[in-house]
Order: sequence, then C-alpha cells, then structure tokens
Amino acid sequence: MCSCNSILPYLLCLSSPDNGFGGWRPSCPDGWTMFSTRCLLYVPNNKTWAQAEQHCKSMTGNLASVINTEYSDQIKKVMQSAGQQSKQIWVGGYNTPEDQEGSWSWIDPWFHGFYHWCTEEHKNHCLQLTFEENASGCLDDMQCDAELPSVCSIVIM
Repeated sequence: MCSCNSILPYLLCLSSPDNGFGGWRPSCPDGWTMFSTRCLLYVPNNKTWAQAEQHCKSMTGNLASVINTEYSDQIKKVMQSAGQQSKQIWVGGYNTPEDQEGSWSWIDPWFHGFYHWCTEEHKNHCLQLTFEENASGCLDDMQCDAELPSVCSIVIM
C-alpha cells in the first residue's frame, strides 16, 4: 500500500475494489488539488519562469498547462483556496527566440494549443496566466526573468 502523502510519478492509493480502477484510486499529495487527470499546487513564492519550472520539477511536476477556460477557472480556485490574490502567475507555456512568432508550446507534451490570449502581440518567450479585472483568465507572454508566483501540475493518470 502506498502513502497518499508521498509524491510518486503516478499517484495511486488503495481504495475499495469496486471503483473502476481495480481497487486503486487516483490521489494527490497533501496540499495539492485534483483536477481532471492532474494535481495542482499554487506556489506563492516569486520566481523567474525557469526557477518556477525547476521548483515544479523538484516535486516531479511541471508548470501547469492551461488549454481551456475550465483549466484557468480551476487554477483561480486553487489560488483562492490558498488565500492568494495574485493577478499574474507563471504557467508552462513557452517559445524560444528561434521560434516564429506565434509558435508556442506547453512543457506538458499531452497538451497542444492555446485558447484565450490577452493580446495579439507576443514579444517575450514565457507564458503567464493573468487574472486582471478586464482580462481574467487570459494568457500573455512576459519576460522570462520577471518574478511571479506559479502553479505546478503533476500527472496522476
């Protein structure tokens, strides 16, 4: 039997045998929130994008991917439940200086595409999710050396 408080590549804990998972059920470590096939954790410490991603990797995760309104809404709920009112947070989208403008990727290879840009102009290479009053839940590029809070994600299934 595994400990539901430990971080494992695939977080599974023993449950009743009739749950459809053959006696196992997905679970998140303490302090993390389950959403879809991911566990999410708000990290309030301001870090650069690279530092934030490294911090997520130290917990076997990555910066969170935001592919639709459900994901941005859930991230906002995770932040609010942590008592945070941050307006901008790092997420796992990026491009490189060699990429053509508009060519963005998620760190998480399971996700593709972006759904809601704040602006059409993209001059920087790291992606943040903003919850400004007039642009709530939209994605915007930012200088990678800016320091922001972040949201980490772990795959559970």
